[in-house]
Amino acid sequence: MLTRISGIGIMLGGLAVVLGIWADLAVLGLVAYSLIAAFMVHHFWTDTDPMVQQTEMSGFMKNLSIAGGGIILFGFLASIGDSAGLMITDPLFDLDF
Repeated sequence: MLTRISGIGIMLGGLAVVLGIWADLAVLGLVAYSLIAAFMVHHFWTDTDPMVQQTEMSGFMKNLSIAGGGIILFGFLASIGDSAGLMITDPLFDLDF
């Protein structure tokens, strides 16, 4: 059940980013999901089998890199503010750099 709920959340977050519906908030939600998934699902430090440990470490690093890319995208979306022509709604966060 939680897998389906998380899949729907990922799909809605991705659509919000692509369509520009509060994309900055959607990116933060996807970053939070990626970090939670990295630490809750891919706990490679508890595995003893080297092959399983390497596979889980790969998934862990993948989720961390997705979160890092999301943070960069959030910074970009928050810095362009109202000048984002591709957004349906205005960004919720306004960072002046």
